[in-house]
Amino acid sequence: MKNVFTFLSLFLWIATSSAQIISVNETVYFDHDSDLLNKEEQAKINYLIQGKDVQSISLKGHTDGDGSDAYNIILSQKRVASVKHYLNNIGVSSHLVSEAHFGESQPVQTNENEAGKQSNRRVEITLTYKKRVMNEKPPIPIEEAPKEKFLTRTEMYDLFKNQLEVQRFYKKTDKDLTFTTKDGLIFYFDKNAFDSECGKDIEIQLTEYNDKRSMIYGNITTVSNGAQLVSYGMYEVKAFCGEQEVQLKEGKDYTCLVPYDGNRKDIPEGILGFWGERHPESQNINWIPYSDENLDIVEKTDFWIDKPFNSYNRKKKKKCFLKRWFGKKNNDLLFGGRSRGVRSDMVLMENAMNRDSLNEKYSGKDFREMEDLMADEIAYLVFKPERMGLANCDLFLREEAEILVNQKVKIEEDFNNTEVKLVYKNRRSVVSTWNLDDDKFNFDQVGGNEEVFVIALSVTKKGNVKVGLKEYITAEETTDIEMKEVASFDELDKILAVIQ
Repeated sequence: MKNVFTFLSLFLWIATSSAQIISVNETVYFDHDSDLLNKEEQAKINYLIQGKDVQSISLKGHTDGDGSDAYNIILSQKRVASVKHYLNNIGVSSHLVSEAHFGESQPVQTNENEAGKQSNRRVEITLTYKKRVMNEKPPIPIEEAPKEKFLTRTEMYDLFKNQLEVQRFYKKTDKDLTFTTKDGLIFYFDKNAFDSECGKDIEIQLTEYNDKRSMIYGNITTVSNGAQLVSYGMYEVKAFCGEQEVQLKEGKDYTCLVPYDGNRKDIPEGILGFWGERHPESQNINWIPYSDENLDIVEKTDFWIDKPFNSYNRKKKKKCFLKRWFGKKNNDLLFGGRSRGVRSDMVLMENAMNRDSLNEKYSGKDFREMEDLMADEIAYLVFKPERMGLANCDLFLREEAEILVNQKVKIEEDFNNTEVKLVYKNRRSVVSTWNLDDDKFNFDQVGGNEEVFVIALSVTKKGNVKVGLKEYITAEETTDIEMKEVASFDELDKILAVIQ
């Protein structure tokens, strides 16, 4: 039998070929302020991949100099997404595609004239493919090929996700739905919001990632195209009609109010709404901003009612008392004077029918005095996602590190199937790496002198979890992590409690 296996291996070696990797480049261009890929540019892509055994494709998006920096970053993301979508449609798997977005920061021509701008409105494509050549040496015989002892990263996180609580809520297709999660997030879905003719209730499944334990188990990282983020609230929401997953209708969104842990006057400017996209191999998340506009803010004040304004029956006496009492000019008071264009029909508030108590507390007060009375109330970030799935309220990390270091982590394990993360001690930020350098995990260009926890995780084929955890100050050096096997997830939870 051994001779048969060896013969088969040698036969396969002779009959097949190994790969010489070839790299080719192409550039596709876009009209002004557009992410539409026209027929001519599609033809370039068709010719580029025709007849090739594609191994990887790199997409780099760019814009001209018109518009703000933030707007152009988003436009370059949309252009890359357009090319990626076309590649998927013609049979290129998403897991082969990597992407980067540079906005207007890397022009190839001047932005002083239209010809130069046209050259800058582009996506650069780098494709690698196999060219067949004879193998230099035979492969390992089939019976001698080493067996994997550990689960892959994808298999490991499928196991970890079973430790997360999935909350379930039910919505009739023709009725509005409002619910509050265990972490205090408030959701509002409009009636007929889903693209489904479901004859039964829609089941909404929600997983929250608002502590570092859930972020570790869910493989949640806080990075947007290489830039670090600080999270103020993360979750994943899905909707099902029976076993079939359903999506929002085109043009529909839902409202999520994310509680801010602190006084509203301390809420920093620049918190944006993001949607998340997982890398098919590493399973790490890249967060993509919906826009460059700050999220709006509302507060839970004495005037909070438990339904949206537009759900009240105007013909009955229960029409909104607050509007009659303050009138249209003082509508900003509903939002603590920081409405920034929030529509009243998307805001949730508590019953404000008690005229006497409101008059006693607020009568005779000017606008600023009334705003001060509300200052200690719960503040919410108003998020209006346009898609189901991963969502996040994040702030780009603004403080530039005085020094940048390449932090390396060494473990004495099967590093190919071990996950290593930096968990920041004083903010809700987690970064991961898939960059291996001399059998070490290399975190490129992170801020030096930062307090972090370095955590390493792997799971054997038998389901035994191994973990290493070390508190550390980031520096231009290698830190060693010793891993040990834990007896249960309860024991692992006790270890992860240190990083909360």
